[in-house]
Amino acid sequence: MTINWRRVLAGINPRKNFRLRLGLAIGSVALVLSIVLSLVVGYSASKELEANTGEFLADLSYQMADKLDRGMFERYRDIQIAASLQTLYKQDLSYTTKRAFLERLKNTYNDYAWIGLANSEGKVVVSTGGILEGKNVANRPWYINGKKQNAYVGDVHPALMLAKILPNPTAEPLRFVDLTAQVKDSQNNLVGVLGAHLSWEWARKVQDSILRAVAQRNHVEMFVLRKNGDILLAPFNLKQQGSQLKSFHLAISGKNSYIVETWSNGKQYLTGFSPSVGYLDYPGLNWVVLVRQRTDIAFAGAVALQRQVINWGVVIGLVSACLSWVFANRIVKPILAISTAAEKIRAGNHQVSIPVVEGSDEIATLSVSLHQLVSMLENQQARLQTLNEELQQDIIGRQQAETEAHILNQELEMRVQQRTAQLEAANQELEAFSYSVSHDLGAPLRRIDSFSQILLTKYNHQLDATSSLYLNRIRYSVQQMQQMIQDLLLFSRAGRDEINLQNVDLSRIVNNISQDLLAAEPERQVEFFISEGVTAVADRRLIYYVLENLIGNAWKYTKNVENARIEFGIVEHQDGNTSLSPIYFVRDNGAGFNMKYSDKLFLPFQRLHSEVEFEGNGIGLATVKRIINRHEGKIWAEAAVSKGATFYFTL
Repeated sequence: MTINWRRVLAGINPRKNFRLRLGLAIGSVALVLSIVLSLVVGYSASKELEANTGEFLADLSYQMADKLDRGMFERYRDIQIAASLQTLYKQDLSYTTKRAFLERLKNTYNDYAWIGLANSEGKVVVSTGGILEGKNVANRPWYINGKKQNAYVGDVHPALMLAKILPNPTAEPLRFVDLTAQVKDSQNNLVGVLGAHLSWEWARKVQDSILRAVAQRNHVEMFVLRKNGDILLAPFNLKQQGSQLKSFHLAISGKNSYIVETWSNGKQYLTGFSPSVGYLDYPGLNWVVLVRQRTDIAFAGAVALQRQVINWGVVIGLVSACLSWVFANRIVKPILAISTAAEKIRAGNHQVSIPVVEGSDEIATLSVSLHQLVSMLENQQARLQTLNEELQQDIIGRQQAETEAHILNQELEMRVQQRTAQLEAANQELEAFSYSVSHDLGAPLRRIDSFSQILLTKYNHQLDATSSLYLNRIRYSVQQMQQMIQDLLLFSRAGRDEINLQNVDLSRIVNNISQDLLAAEPERQVEFFISEGVTAVADRRLIYYVLENLIGNAWKYTKNVENARIEFGIVEHQDGNTSLSPIYFVRDNGAGFNMKYSDKLFLPFQRLHSEVEFEGNGIGLATVKRIINRHEGKIWAEAAVSKGATFYFTL
């Protein structure tokens, strides 16, 4: 058996093999689209995962700063309360009683290293454990500052006088945070200064409580720095100067966020940062908390996710390509059968007929047309043998007309396919637009609104009137934008969502809407006249929006009218014909409008009144018209300037 290589090569040549050409085209498009889509999805997902990791580290830094501030506030408050008690300033109480009181205070919190009372000359008269009693501390910073002000908090410093006296369970040098409060008698005379040394190991315990669940698993490291950049708390005794870090300066400026930066070891880290700003009347020591994680660890999940999505995209693309080959074969197979039969008929084999393909698609229609055409041609050929040349010319002309009609039919079918594809593409673009608006625009606007609210509430005492006004304007603009996004989404969905028709009590809906409006603005005097028992067959959710918009507009445009009046009901047909669709109306005696511009009334973003007079974004009535159209109804309006308006609609 010899192999016909020319025939084999022709079979795998795309120029000569329509099945191969169609399969390659569909498969290539499917593969490319799958890979591109996987790249886009993978990139978006990885960026979102990276942002989540950064926000997690920023939240850890905020938790640490907040716990430090709250812990210092509690100790700050303890010392002030203790200093105000008569146990310390009453002269008739023994030092033993006062020492016992200080011991009880120290035992309330294990990280108090030492608490003592120094008199007005700087001599320690009583202290926990009797340590430093009789010693003069007049030159110690905590006493000097404590004597100058009612309450004082000193930053972290090494232990000097107590370093060799107090036990030290750790290998690191003892470090304290100073807390003092003035002790005054009942005549407000200074008796002395109550001082407390809080062990800095307290901060490490707070750090451990926060990182216990994440540090070993995710290699997260936490740092606490002084406002000059000195590191107060760090893993592995790291001594880097924090002032070299951009995250440190951002935290000093009051920001709580995250960045990617290079540290002194030359490695890149994702760094979350937060400032320590104090709590209530505790002023704070302007510490900065940094939480870092190596970027190769922090972004490992994002990289793995992107790689996985790409791999799946390639797999799906290859599977799609294989399926497209099978699909192309199914398309081409009947065409090849028709082509083979036509070739045999052309060669003179009149025993062969064009096969008829089952179905209702274009190929089936083509096969039926060709089958009928061939049969007709064969019958005509038998008759042509008996006709003269004139009849032959007539038959030729008829055949040409049939060919032109067939070509025209194919052109029309192609146009239908193109229009269908354009409609599908438009719907896909609309879906993509809706997704982009709700996610890509909604999330940043919510953050802007949230952070503006935080500034107004948390830092209101630091803002002047102009700053507060600007922030309120920002929030108002953001909320307007969010409302516009929601209105645009509703406008988009109103033309696409499936309608669920049911009997709806329109009178009840209007009653509910009117009650909500009156409750929201009880100072307004508006009379509602609502016809009872008005019903309709409609989608409850969509018709609620229609009535809410029309009643809401009537409410809005009557705000400057005394004795405002809003009506809802049905217009009776003049001929009394009850078989016609009911005409519903909403009428008010408000601002009205010029009928000259009524053609713009239901167009998106078209307003007949300025936003200064009446707020709004021009989307509501456009959405209402789209909903009415979905119910195969009509809507129109009649009005006069300053004489009110009436909106009519049918369903």
